[in-house]
Amino acid sequence: MPISSPNDQVNVSYVMRSSTTATSSGARPPPSRWDALQRDNKQPTTNSNSNKNNVPNNHSSQGRGRQSNTVSRRSGNSTEGNFNWRRRTANNVVCRNEASVEEDAVREAIHKLQLAITSKDEEEVQYCIQQVATSIFGMNNTVLDDPCAESAPQVVCYSTSSKVLQNISNATVFETSYSLLRHIQLLSQTEEESKEKTNKLILHISLVVLSCLESFIFNQQSIQNSDHTHSISDLRLCECATIIINVLGCDRYDDKANADDMLTCKLTLFSCLAKILIISTRNTRTSSSSSSSNTKKNTRDKRGPLFLWGAEKTVNLVVKQTILPHIESITSRDDIESSKKVNYCSGAMECLYQLLQDPNTTTWNAINLTISTTKPVQLSKHAAAILAPLVLDVLADGKESQRTNPLRSRTLTAISSFWDWTYNNESTRDEKKECTHSILVSCQYMSVALNALSALKKGKTQNTKAEHDIDVSTVTRQLQNMMQNEKLQTLQPQFFNLLTKLCLAYPNASASQWHMFIERSAVKQSSLLLLLEQGTAALEENQNIEDDCLTILPSALCATSALLTAMPFTLWIAGDARPSFRTSGGNLSLRVRSALLGVLECIHNLMIAIKDRISYGWLPNDAHSMENVMTQVSQIAGKLCTILPFTGENAKLLKPATLLVECAGRIYVECAKSFSSKRLITRAELDQNLLYKAMSSFSHVITECLGNSSSGCSNPGEKWLADGSSFDFIGLLLSDSCWIPTLRKDRMNILSIVASASPATLAREPFNLASFSELCEVQCALQNDVNSRISGLKLIESFLLGRKRCVMDEHSSISTVTHIIPETFYPLMLSALTDNSTSIRSSAVSSFGSLLSHDWISLLHLESGNESQLEWTTLESILRLCCSNEEKVASVRASSCKAIGDISVACICQDDAISDDFVHSFANKICEAMAISLSDDVASVRSMVRSNLFYMT
Repeated sequence: MPISSPNDQVNVSYVMRSSTTATSSGARPPPSRWDALQRDNKQPTTNSNSNKNNVPNNHSSQGRGRQSNTVSRRSGNSTEGNFNWRRRTANNVVCRNEASVEEDAVREAIHKLQLAITSKDEEEVQYCIQQVATSIFGMNNTVLDDPCAESAPQVVCYSTSSKVLQNISNATVFETSYSLLRHIQLLSQTEEESKEKTNKLILHISLVVLSCLESFIFNQQSIQNSDHTHSISDLRLCECATIIINVLGCDRYDDKANADDMLTCKLTLFSCLAKILIISTRNTRTSSSSSSSNTKKNTRDKRGPLFLWGAEKTVNLVVKQTILPHIESITSRDDIESSKKVNYCSGAMECLYQLLQDPNTTTWNAINLTISTTKPVQLSKHAAAILAPLVLDVLADGKESQRTNPLRSRTLTAISSFWDWTYNNESTRDEKKECTHSILVSCQYMSVALNALSALKKGKTQNTKAEHDIDVSTVTRQLQNMMQNEKLQTLQPQFFNLLTKLCLAYPNASASQWHMFIERSAVKQSSLLLLLEQGTAALEENQNIEDDCLTILPSALCATSALLTAMPFTLWIAGDARPSFRTSGGNLSLRVRSALLGVLECIHNLMIAIKDRISYGWLPNDAHSMENVMTQVSQIAGKLCTILPFTGENAKLLKPATLLVECAGRIYVECAKSFSSKRLITRAELDQNLLYKAMSSFSHVITECLGNSSSGCSNPGEKWLADGSSFDFIGLLLSDSCWIPTLRKDRMNILSIVASASPATLAREPFNLASFSELCEVQCALQNDVNSRISGLKLIESFLLGRKRCVMDEHSSISTVTHIIPETFYPLMLSALTDNSTSIRSSAVSSFGSLLSHDWISLLHLESGNESQLEWTTLESILRLCCSNEEKVASVRASSCKAIGDISVACICQDDAISDDFVHSFANKICEAMAISLSDDVASVRSMVRSNLFYMT
């Protein structure tokens, strides 16, 4: 099963202990530390030299064949197939002195075991295995008796954080595992009449191997000893994996053999194989991290486990030939209970999990099922080999002829079966702890499969119609039942996380189950909405929030967001455009609207609770969890205001959606005002401030509603800006006294969005427009600050673009706007045309391109009616920027040519009567400049010229 977090103090391993205390007369105590120090400081002993060179020259049956009757000796300088016990490092002497006693004891035990394996002396092998376990885990009373006796060793827990174990290097621990695996391989090849004793012996040896591998993983996480972070060669890891795969493939279990012992033995071997995959995955990442200090990128990073084999070979050997046959054989057994099926398949499922997991996921946080919204899901090469379709041929038109990968359906069926066993076993378990752990592991395996399916879908690897290899309706129903189970309340984050991944992998099928989670009725309570209400109550009532609330709430919010994204609202509640859909449960559109009203109410109440906590200063100590809550709430609020239709019968959704934007604006104002009374803080300090994170999160709601993209301003955003509730927000943006210098960029960005989305908001009050004009003038006047000048020109460009796109209503002061533009904006824009900054020149020409026809009448002095009095300075300045001999930056030339096209539309493509002389002079000037730009070396410039010629014709 998945390993624990590196923060855990104790890692559980398995060792052997006899039910009755036994001693061995032949046992010899390990040498004392003083003797070991004397050996190291004076001269090497025979024992140390032999331990350095006596590495068996044998490999798996697939690689080098069986070993001979004698133990061959290798030179300590060999690098292939041999493991050097003593690597020369800077801290070698120190490490050697600290761990000499334990190291010598383990090496001596391994050397004896190797000799015993060669001689095939069963009694000596049993004794040597006992000595290995004793030297590693410090259990001097551990004796390996007759495996068939009643006093056979039992599996017990042992802490791998003990002093004895930590003083043993990873090299010693892994070589111990390798030697024991070699012995298991030899035992599996023996031909005996009775195999029960041999099977139990393999089981007990594999338990020691599993303990050693878990110890290796635990030490790999430790940073206390540099020797513990030592990496094992990939060749040796592949050898270990080959041995385990060959042993699992041996058909050595006759009808007389104990089925339980056989399946338990396979379970342990699969667990050992999973640990090999973990070590191999960490091996590549450790190499990459160590080489990053030398600024050298390691190409092995993110290649997954056993990368020497490659993904295709690894999947073929591990998944197709080993894991799936084992799980399918247990699935077909009706005489095995669900609880035992879960136990017997847990090792194989762990191997499958390691191959399917996201390559960005580190091994120690793999079981951490919290939601990550910053890193996109990636598909590992091993997961692609399992799930991606098979390409049969490439057709003449370039399209691929594909067929479904057989491993996809078999793998997902195995994961679904394991999930069903766990769910069926959940109602029969008496022990809460055991039940919780099995459900947790099952959620982990299902989540990693859904993650891989989601990444495969985003990568568009599957061109055919998506196949529902997982029964989504059954899984969602089971999830709902487990969410309502009181014994599984601690697993609520995992359940909601699994629901999120289900919506991402199968959006259409998951959307059809919406009523299970967000619909309220007289007979049932929505699980998601109920949890949101409980979270809101916890935020409102208590100054100190419980950790459970901050742990469950982000997962529930993320599941709600994923479910809302998957629901096709344009089909279900399209208003008057489409007829209402009816189902057996009543009018679907009415039910969906009622559910959405409940969601909008819950999110609004949650935002109010967050605003009150900010006002009272009730910020939790766990800032990261609170940040997750605010991020998820803001994303749902922004999504609801942009994806919902608000026309026709859906107009009842507009008011509660507008309340979300209004509350986000109040939170933004509250956070910004709190900074006005603080001392000057740096950007690094600001990024760690929870108030600033709240300010950034809820500004996302405003920018989404006001049209941060080409979609334009949403209905809730327009209603909020037109309402008086936005006055404080607009006044804050226009007031210099409420802002510290560090927040200037944030202020300018959101003010630019407001100016572009609704310039009428700034123009409806003369004071607001005067303040906005003054702010632009101040920003553009800072000659020593390029960023300030860029911000000032961006504000002007956004305002003019918004004015061009939007129609001023009767409440806006048209005369004031017409007066303020030539008085303030024109001089700033003309000055910006000769600025040294490329961004400023581009913004300036774009601003001129956004002017309306009456603006150009004023600029060109067309109202005089006298051609001799026309003012061509502005137009000629822009035309000069279209030519490469005047403007060296291609992006500025392209923007200038585009602006000329917009200016042509505003000046001569109107219904107003314009003199022919003006049209002739205007066209001549533009055509002369465009003729030069038409031969420009940059394609983007030439494309803008062709567009202008189209306007002129």
